[in-house]
Amino acid sequence: DEIFAVGDIEFVNKSLNKLREIFRGELTIIIASHDLESILQECSRTIWLDQGRIIRDGRSREVITAYRQAAQNH
Repeated sequence: DEIFAVGDIEFVNKSLNKLREIFRGELTIIIASHDLESILQECSRTIWLDQGRIIRDGRSREVITAYRQAAQNH
């Protein structure tokens, strides 16, 4: 999450480029973040956790849409 939260755009871009290099490989990378737009751009799959429980697991767009809807209802 710190990669996306830093105000220095050069650092953010450098970090995202490195993540993209890693994503091209056959590795699983876990990113914990509240930056939903970055998750949408960078992640094909998202797991929504609440107090350690899996609420939703699937395509990033679908999970984030459900998360946003739940947040509006609270």
